[in-house]
Amino acid sequence: MRLYTVIHLESLLQKHHNYSSISTKRNKQLFIDKCNWFISHIIKSQIKSEKGLGELVNIASKVLKETMGNKYNAVVEALVDIEVVYMNKKYSSGKFTKSYALKKNLDEGDYSIVEVSNKVFRNKLRESNANLAKESESNPVLHKINLNTLKIQLTNNPGIYLWEFPLKQSPLKHGMLVWREDHVQQRLNKYDAYFKAFRSLNNASDLNELYQLPIFFQPKINQLGRVYHIGASMPRLIRKICVTKSNELIYEVDMASAQPSLLILEWIRSLDKMSDEATKCLKLVANGAVYKYLVDNSEVLKDMEYGKMKKEILTTLNGEYKPTKLYKELKKLLPELMRWIDNIKFKEGYKKVSHRGQSAEATIFVEVYKNLPEDMFSLLIHDCILTTELKTQVVQERLIERVRQLYKDVIPNELNIDRLFKTDKVSVVRWVDNS
Repeated sequence: MRLYTVIHLESLLQKHHNYSSISTKRNKQLFIDKCNWFISHIIKSQIKSEKGLGELVNIASKVLKETMGNKYNAVVEALVDIEVVYMNKKYSSGKFTKSYALKKNLDEGDYSIVEVSNKVFRNKLRESNANLAKESESNPVLHKINLNTLKIQLTNNPGIYLWEFPLKQSPLKHGMLVWREDHVQQRLNKYDAYFKAFRSLNNASDLNELYQLPIFFQPKINQLGRVYHIGASMPRLIRKICVTKSNELIYEVDMASAQPSLLILEWIRSLDKMSDEATKCLKLVANGAVYKYLVDNSEVLKDMEYGKMKKEILTTLNGEYKPTKLYKELKKLLPELMRWIDNIKFKEGYKKVSHRGQSAEATIFVEVYKNLPEDMFSLLIHDCILTTELKTQVVQERLIERVRQLYKDVIPNELNIDRLFKTDKVSVVRWVDNS
């Protein structure tokens, strides 16, 4: 059973009464184990919510009490006082809990992964993990995701992501100071934490080892049908340096312009008859060209980096109503679609727009995923499915078939929708042994 720790944690704790006043070595080890569990739980919560290590995450006191016991405050107080953890004490009973983050100046050299020392505490964590594993086994989709997560290994190529985080240089009298902006360093810390932890899974072959991974969290299906799990939260650049344990490169089959495309299909379904705009939009969906059409016809989007462009479009479609320049452009390009979206926002609340898209996405991808052959590698990542190169055609065909089945009242049989799903290589390197 392994957990994150901060280098020299015991030396730091020696200065705090909550630790120095403990009389026995055994109880001191237990206190440190609980500190490491809390540090690990913060990192796990940040990874789960796709936040950097310096960003706050809400953790309920009930969760802390269940694992660390009634005196959990002694551990939290010590870590806050020695400035390993930052705590935002604001909370609202029944609405939101206190939030925590690791110290903002933490870098990749400040933490490591260690074994749990105290036997009783180690057994308690293992029993908790075993119960969680049993719970997920009762759900075929979650169990399948866990089993396929075990089929991944992380290559020894951290440079693939390191070079993505820009360095800053400042001239000094005798040379140069090289550093990273705080917000950049926080993102890099998250990558390093994920890299170190996931590499320890490379030799694992059973679910107990998966559940003992310090960043592992219980997979969950939300009320919209979307599945959240450790593989889905894996940063994109980390995913690039993964291969299967049989050393096959990983590919993805994903839906082109997924959220806008699904909103368009939902909108067309609501119409009594096809309009010229609906016909145009359906053709864009079939060709996987929704984003391209919007970029080609927008002054706001035309020179924007892809990730930012996608975010701007989704924020405009799914967010609160704001008459921005981009909104006005979309309203001009697709007036009927935008009128339908605005109507949902005003009558049902703006969140219902994204809920429609995510629910439709889950209805397609989860159903296809759970029916894929058990002996093939496959992993569900929201609007895409990871697999190996030879199996991409199987996945693509089943996704197309599923969309046709769900939207048979919208998509005519003669309309070719092969371009709605595209295949891309995820892995950029094969396994490199670091022995």
